[in-house]
Amino acid sequence: MHRYLHERKELLETAYDESVHLNQLVGNLLDMTKIEAGTLHLKTKPCELRDVIGVSLHLLKDKLEKRDIQMHIPRDLSDIFLDFTLMMRVLVNLIDNAMKYSAQDTPIVITAKLLANNVKIEVNDKGFGVPEEDMVHIFDKSYRAVKPR
Repeated sequence: MHRYLHERKELLETAYDESVHLNQLVGNLLDMTKIEAGTLHLKTKPCELRDVIGVSLHLLKDKLEKRDIQMHIPRDLSDIFLDFTLMMRVLVNLIDNAMKYSAQDTPIVITAKLLANNVKIEVNDKGFGVPEEDMVHIFDKSYRAVKPR
């Protein structure tokens, strides 16, 4: 009986995790549709970048496990105007891709740099990268790089 309950719990956890992932995909698709239609309205306000990154990492905590995440953010970086929810989605997608396409024993590095009146945010990994010939497709909706063998 105990094994049955354990297996059932695992199945429910898997179903829940997949429903969360599906919800994120649907949200991303809805946002893409709004962007294409010109109806996506940004709700910008001053935000602490570390908070946005922290929430993004928290949403990925089950996938991150013991992954080495390094952050390099200037101490004097003040609040920046951004749409917290949309930026969080962008970071979740970038960090998730970095995890998928790089080895577990390599770090993921999140860096922020102040450039004039802008902030440049980078998510770097040690993955195989996008082949040069595929770069023309990088912003196609359904494009996915093929992992080298």
